Amino acid sequence: MEVPGEVATGPPALENVEGIVVHQRLAPFIRTLLDQAEVAGVSLEGGGYRDPAAQRRLRIRNCPDPVNSPPSSCTPPTARPGESLHEYG
Repeated sequence: MEVPGEVATGPPALENVEGIVVHQRLAPFIRTLLDQAEVAGVSLEGGGYRDPAAQRRLRIRNCPDPVNSPPSSCTPPTARPGESLHEYG
């Protein structure tokens, strides 16, 4: 997660919240969201952080042309490495 004026110096600081790996700045919010969903009887699931290598593997699996296909032509839609919010956690 980029913050104005902050320079990225490597992989994001990650934290595991009930099996979902997210940027540490998001962790308290995700924890609250999951707790409140459970109280409300709502089941949430999804994914968190994935590294660029995992994003490339998804593109190979999901896209007709892993390098040039727009995300919308992939099934399911899959961002190009470096453009996926999953890479920020």
